[in-house]
Amino acid sequence: MVKLEDITKEHIEKVMTRHMDEMPGFPTNCCLSAAAFLILDLGLTHMDGEYIGPGVKEGHMHNWVYNRETGEFIDPTACQFSAEVPKVLIVKADSKEARQYYSNFTIPKPVSRAVS
Repeated sequence: MVKLEDITKEHIEKVMTRHMDEMPGFPTNCCLSAAAFLILDLGLTHMDGEYIGPGVKEGHMHNWVYNRETGEFIDPTACQFSAEVPKVLIVKADSKEARQYYSNFTIPKPVSRAVS
């Protein structure tokens, strides 16, 4: 498995391609399945809340993932709402940009690591 800090857009796209047969109509209505595959295949953390970015008039319940090592939200299905959104949306979770796409979420606390 690739290390969390080394995950790229290309890794995300490979996971989505590998599971495409299990997500008919991707990316539309596939946010929970896509998030689940990224969690299982890459060890990312589930996120849910509202998508409020381009293409919606009011918040839309949505699922995406969080990379605890890089502090990034990764969303391979946000593009279902608007062609203005990248195919794989990656934004820093604590950024102003993230708040332009998502609301009603809580950023997971960092995992503590034992010191040896």
